[in-house]
Amino acid sequence: MVKSSASLLQERALSEAPHLLPKLEALKDFFAKKILSAPDVCVSYILITLSLRHGPERTVSGIRQPNESFVEVSHESPYDSASLGDLQVQQILGCDVISDRALARLHLHRESATVRDFWMKAHLHKIPDHVALCIDSFYFGLRPLRLMFRIPSPEELLAMQAEGSRCVSALISSKMLTQIFGHRDCLEMLLHDLAHMEKFVEAGRFWQQVGFFSFLHASVAPLHLKWREVLGKRWELSWHYVSADMNAVANHMLM
Repeated sequence: MVKSSASLLQERALSEAPHLLPKLEALKDFFAKKILSAPDVCVSYILITLSLRHGPERTVSGIRQPNESFVEVSHESPYDSASLGDLQVQQILGCDVISDRALARLHLHRESATVRDFWMKAHLHKIPDHVALCIDSFYFGLRPLRLMFRIPSPEELLAMQAEGSRCVSALISSKMLTQIFGHRDCLEMLLHDLAHMEKFVEAGRFWQQVGFFSFLHASVAPLHLKWREVLGKRWELSWHYVSADMNAVANHMLM
């Protein structure tokens, strides 16, 4: 009997979780201690997972060309980045994750390079270009992203978008790491959040969407519970999709 893709994803999640858990839990601790910045956490999460799946030598598939087409959304000052030579950082991004050979290929040295330096030069295995653009921009303070270590509620996401931001969830608990969310594992959930961020800001749509979500938050959300009682589960699912899981031009979302 051929196993479904969901079953295969579940099996992989269960086998990977014990190996990922110690390093991914350390990300939250290092973030709280300001050893890692928010974009550093995102990069580290990706690298730790990819190195487990493909090995540190195959994680880097080439040298990446720098992005030159930033969509600027003013947010805050650029983020600092941790040194790869820092002994604490090496606990999570040591040679088993970023190999010396990969660093040499990118003309970098562990003692002098930062997490950001590595990210900006490395073309990573199976990581889409929009993810690279989003994290590049995140480092420069041009993406209004809030790092979370859990999945926010639809109500929280609506409030964020009404204020002009979105979240990126780095899921690190043993419970989350063994779960599949539809057709996505935890890494794919993080990448999906970054894809939403790019849809939130692309092609001059940022202020359109902020206005739309502000309207939903202020005028429609107070009526949501009343309409849910009348229209049932179908309304609730549709409401959550439009208010928290959809980013496009405003007139499309209104339809």
